Amino acid sequence: MSHITYFMARETRATVAIKLYFLIISCKFEIERIAMNTAELKLDLINKIAQLKESHIIEEISNLLDFELSENIYKTSDKQINRIMEARAEYETGNTLTESSANAEIEEWLKK
Repeated sequence: MSHITYFMARETRATVAIKLYFLIISCKFEIERIAMNTAELKLDLINKIAQLKESHIIEEISNLLDFELSENIYKTSDKQINRIMEARAEYETGNTLTESSANAEIEEWLKK
């Protein structure tokens, strides 16, 4: 198991937030939604959120939006700085995963 996978397993709240963030900004929306204007996208997102039943996901959405809308400077902890340095070292040495293999590992991890 790579350091990235182990880190993701330990940081489940962060994993949920990251996956949610990429869901919101990625091209997971259907092709017809790409042409939507900002107002339509907001309404679509509001409708999806309204359908959620899991309170922890709703809390993560709220945390993500609070973070994105905050004008405060985000300060990283020593632990976060160390993890960023580890990840950079992994990247520089080529210890990375392709998107498809990372997704496969995440899917496998989620099945457990």
